[in-house]
Amino acid sequence: MAKKIKKVETPIDQRETFVSIQKNFADSELSVEEKLKTLYALQKADSEIDKILQLRGELPVEVENLENEVLGLKTRAAQINTEIDTLNSNITDYKHQIVECDTAIEKYKNQMDSVTNSREYDSLSKEVENQDLLKKIAVKNVADTKEIIAAKKAELADIKDALKVKQAGWHLFKTNKNVRRAVFLGVLLQAMQQFTGFNVIMYYSPKILSLAGFSSTEDQMIGTVLNGIVFTLSTFIAISMVDKSGRKPALKIGFGVMALSMAAVGICMSMLESGTAPAWVSYFAAVMTMVSIAGFGMSAGPIVWVLCSEIQPLKSREFGIACSTMTNWITCAIVGATFLSLVDTLGSAHTFWLYAFLNGFFIVLTMAFVPETKNVTLEQIEKNLMSGKKLRDIGC
Repeated sequence: MAKKIKKVETPIDQRETFVSIQKNFADSELSVEEKLKTLYALQKADSEIDKILQLRGELPVEVENLENEVLGLKTRAAQINTEIDTLNSNITDYKHQIVECDTAIEKYKNQMDSVTNSREYDSLSKEVENQDLLKKIAVKNVADTKEIIAAKKAELADIKDALKVKQAGWHLFKTNKNVRRAVFLGVLLQAMQQFTGFNVIMYYSPKILSLAGFSSTEDQMIGTVLNGIVFTLSTFIAISMVDKSGRKPALKIGFGVMALSMAAVGICMSMLESGTAPAWVSYFAAVMTMVSIAGFGMSAGPIVWVLCSEIQPLKSREFGIACSTMTNWITCAIVGATFLSLVDTLGSAHTFWLYAFLNGFFIVLTMAFVPETKNVTLEQIEKNLMSGKKLRDIGC
């Protein structure tokens, strides 16, 4: 009679080791059913271990990111302390200058009491006036420097608070309307990025080229590769523009380029659908899709991600960026899933005109809501946001 073995549960639940499972499995007196149950338990435990190993692999990266953020804040705090020390030293120098001016004024006034002619008296009077002017300048410098020190100390206090307070994104989102405004803007930016129609061109390049009259697979593949090259090269334009012309002008130019190029592609598609288009129309349509890709690569592609990280308050940045990133993927899926249906329903020409209209509308939204954050510190952006300024003005 076969020896009965106690039922083997999931090792993670019963805290059994793999050795015990392997021994049970190797026992020749186990029934087939018991061996299958043991094998299932082993597989389930192996899956749990894979999850733990994956988590263990991700944790060091998250810890490293947090450590880098803390290090950056501490470095900035050290720089501010150094700047404050320098400014205090300047105040000391200005005060010494004031004392020297007072001494010189007293000296010249004493000399004026013993002068014998008007020329010497006038000369000493001018010296008194000069020293008095220098004294006033030094006094103003002291006052201005004290104001700068106060601003530096306020920034230092914000950094110290940031180092003390943990992330509380969801709580702040529920309780603070200004945090909700920042999250809304991040979501809007990512939705705008995807509804430009860029991913439509990248995902369906062969289909679009086929609609444009390029029937051979080789031509379609060459066009797809060229689109990728254009996109890669155009991102270098964004790198050079983002801190020179600013984020907002680059977005407006990019949306404008995409609107015009999408409209031109729509016109070409309309001519091709009518069957009366000259031979050059197909090539012009292909070139316009590349222009649209270049417009995206120089603007909304990279710059939206920059803005999404800049506009979120430090204490809720993880939540805000998570919401905007989720929006990016959801809208990306919507755009990818609806393109062919739009082409079948509206026609290829009207589909591209729709995306042209959206890009034009995004220029209006950019002017209405998007701030210019060039050369503005993250602390200042957060301060403006929390003070209730309009979204488009938080970079001022």
